[in-house]
Amino acid sequence: NNTEQKLEQQKARYIENALIERELQMQTLIQSTPDAVFLKDGQGRMMIINEAGVKLFDLQHVNYYLKTDLELAQEVPSRREEFEYCTRTD
Repeated sequence: NNTEQKLEQQKARYIENALIERELQMQTLIQSTPDAVFLKDGQGRMMIINEAGVKLFDLQHVNYYLKTDLELAQEVPSRREEFEYCTRTD
């Protein structure tokens, strides 16, 4: 009935807002830490790198999203050794 539909819609909005809030909290935590943070998917592709990580690996002008360490080694030759090391150890 109409009341049940409204309740389900309210519940869905509440869940969506809670997920958005959690995402913002995670982004704030990741970006505010002074340590480099790298989040990769199951295939080793970069999903998130915080500002400390971007600076550490000279990625300011690189689109790192969904790239592997080996792909990034090609794009940032000055950090090739570090990216190759990450490939071996991650």
